Amino acid sequence: MRGQEFDSDASFIHGLNGSMVGEEWEKFLEDGNAGQKGIFRSLRVGRGHLGEEGKKPNLEKFWAEGRAIYSGKRRFYLDSYVLASLDGIKVRPDITILPSGMIDWELIRTQGHIHLGNLPEIYSVVFGKAGFLLFEFGKDIWEVKNPRLIVAEPGEHVLFGSYDAHITVNLGSEPLVVTDFVSHNANPEFERIGRMNGGPYWIMKDGSSELPDIDVNPKYEPPPKLRILRPSKDIVLPNGYKLRKGEALFNVPQTREGLEALTFLNEPWQAKYHKMYENAYVPFGSN
Repeated sequence: MRGQEFDSDASFIHGLNGSMVGEEWEKFLEDGNAGQKGIFRSLRVGRGHLGEEGKKPNLEKFWAEGRAIYSGKRRFYLDSYVLASLDGIKVRPDITILPSGMIDWELIRTQGHIHLGNLPEIYSVVFGKAGFLLFEFGKDIWEVKNPRLIVAEPGEHVLFGSYDAHITVNLGSEPLVVTDFVSHNANPEFERIGRMNGGPYWIMKDGSSELPDIDVNPKYEPPPKLRILRPSKDIVLPNGYKLRKGEALFNVPQTREGLEALTFLNEPWQAKYHKMYENAYVPFGSN
């Protein structure tokens, strides 16, 4: 799938008709004009480089100058009525597209961030094979707990907890397209992951047909063992709405029950006594 094919026909995402809307954005490896910071500091390729004058790595050998690493749209939707309903509960639909490939042997991935608003997020894979690296920061920036790699394929949904730092990785040989719902008040923060050149683990060139190689990021204290998981077939949200494998994520708010189900993105206490997160994943390789 190429970007132009996606832009000309987005019906495969949720089957709605209408005009596409959304604020486009792009991420670049190198620093750009107008003070735009490149994301190389957040990647393995940026290790040992803080971006000061004379210490910037030679990035052109890893990625073509001026070429975006990945891109997307905020408030992406085809139906303006549903988009207005989402605005009413302060939830935003987004889409992100990552090409396949590597930079310094690390698989193409997002910059990674945490939510200062301590609010959860929900993702769905539309096309390609994704890895979602989730972990929580400890008291100090070099301390982490509960690291997980969620391996997901088209039609599968992934929940991020309120305190999860998260990085999306393209594990496949084709472009990766993911959609998500997130609160208007999530307030993403990129600095901590940037200072550490990524998460506690770098996801590297494929080591097998199913799973990539994993490299420990030495900037962190030795992290707990990385758990490899996959999404459950059904995810039950706090109001009882069952998000089934294969259901298009952007179809959820078309019904009153589905729209109500997304309110937990601004009210994480809904899941306090609910087993939503506990039941959202199963060990990789299990039936």
